Amino acid sequence: RTRKLHAVRPLPDGVHFFLVSCKGYSEVNQPYFTQLSIPLMVEVVGQDAAKIVNNLCTQDIAKLGDAESRESFVTNLRGWAVAHGAIAISGNSVWILGQHSRPEAVAQHVDRYIIREDAEVREHSNDCALYLIGLPYSTILGESTPTELPLPGNINRFELPTGEAILEIPIRMWGATSVAWIVEQAATSAVDDFLVQ
Repeated sequence: RTRKLHAVRPLPDGVHFFLVSCKGYSEVNQPYFTQLSIPLMVEVVGQDAAKIVNNLCTQDIAKLGDAESRESFVTNLRGWAVAHGAIAISGNSVWILGQHSRPEAVAQHVDRYIIREDAEVREHSNDCALYLIGLPYSTILGESTPTELPLPGNINRFELPTGEAILEIPIRMWGATSVAWIVEQAATSAVDDFLVQ
């Protein structure tokens, strides 16, 4: 007797699996870095930010502590994928990081479910760039690391030697730890130069 296989729904327009191309590098523990070409950087800020995002994603992020992250899908009420990426907690902020051709649609989707809660949605994809750096990134950063090397589990703000500010968020995808760097668009050439040294 054979079982009928159910068709898998295709991902909706604009949804991309986050960092699939980097999976092989993390499995062999090779350092890598990349600037994502279609970044998704949505920040939900406020006392109820985690509660709002928890209701819209496939991971139970209510159990995450500060500076922790998990891979997750952001879904609509029917369970259809709206976005895929990493959900990271930073104090009263929850970051949704990934790739999406329409990040403003993801921000609008989250904002739609804020009624009386203390939360505000900020979409940073137009004014910031998103880099992914695979561990062990001390190999990449070498002698130019900040005085305290950022460790997985810590969200850090620091400056490159040339003065560009970086927000660094550790993320876990496929069981491997990487870090995401969020930088202003104007600083991308300086960050590129720093990373390829």
